Amino acid sequence: MLLLWVHPICLTAAAIGKPHSKDHERSTVTPDERSLRIALVTEQFVSRPPGGLDAVAVAQQAGWEVLQLPAAEDGSDLGRRTLAALAEQLAEFSRDGYEFALIGEYSGLREALAAVDLDMPDQIVPSSAAELLDFLVARPAPTSSSWSWTPPPGS
Repeated sequence: MLLLWVHPICLTAAAIGKPHSKDHERSTVTPDERSLRIALVTEQFVSRPPGGLDAVAVAQQAGWEVLQLPAAEDGSDLGRRTLAALAEQLAEFSRDGYEFALIGEYSGLREALAAVDLDMPDQIVPSSAAELLDFLVARPAPTSSSWSWTPPPGS
């Protein structure tokens, strides 16, 4: 099982080699709704053929995080347990205010989510990067917020 987590990275002044100052100690944090959106991406849109749709890049462009779904559920005991664990993880994210979208088709996901009282997320099987980008940016903003570092003025 391969899980790929892509998150917008915030660099502190120290990480990019700027000298530390008192201003950095007073850095503010502000809500950032983008980090509360997770695109659940099927293997076909991550392990793509040359020239194929790069759903990870498009999701990042739209401000979404990415969770690559494990290989399709095969009906085995291990497959069922993996899908149940994935649903539990998504339920935890949901309790923290995260919103989801499904990119591709994934057998058994609806039933696994129902077992943890989650609805199936909005879904798309995109034929182009533009179609996927339009779909992701059209999703309503999450009702909760998370935090991200905002550099102080003038840095």
